[in-house]
Amino acid sequence: MLLSGRPSSRDEAMLRESERARSSAVSAVVAKPFDIDRLIAAVKNAMCTTAPSEASRQSAAADTDRLMQRLRGAGALDLQTSNAGREWVTFRAGPDGDLFKVYRWRSAGTYFIGRYAPSGERLLPLGELADADAAIVYCERLIEYERGADR
Repeated sequence: MLLSGRPSSRDEAMLRESERARSSAVSAVVAKPFDIDRLIAAVKNAMCTTAPSEASRQSAAADTDRLMQRLRGAGALDLQTSNAGREWVTFRAGPDGDLFKVYRWRSAGTYFIGRYAPSGERLLPLGELADADAAIVYCERLIEYERGADR
């Protein structure tokens, strides 16, 4: 884990563009000033998981790309995805729709789906699914439902 107040060090580790960054065993990058909950989660994750293989990372990236494409096709808006080694996607179900998050917990092989509370302070759990295809279908149905509720 890298805990850094230097933007150049943080960016180098997160983007993994240098040989030094690629060869390091950094499990997480936490920028200063840091949120204590994020730091604790990063430490727990580093202690409880092993680094995924390259094939596993490529498979996860392909699943995330497929999820993004299908969400766009279903009409999701404001799509964002992780870029720091974590697999998550956030999206809105429509112009005035709620904000949803899909997070893949790698060590459990599970996709968690939640809806942010209107205040944005909490992620309310909606479902736990075993694979990417099930998560995709679930999200497509959320979008259909939310868009139908707006009519």
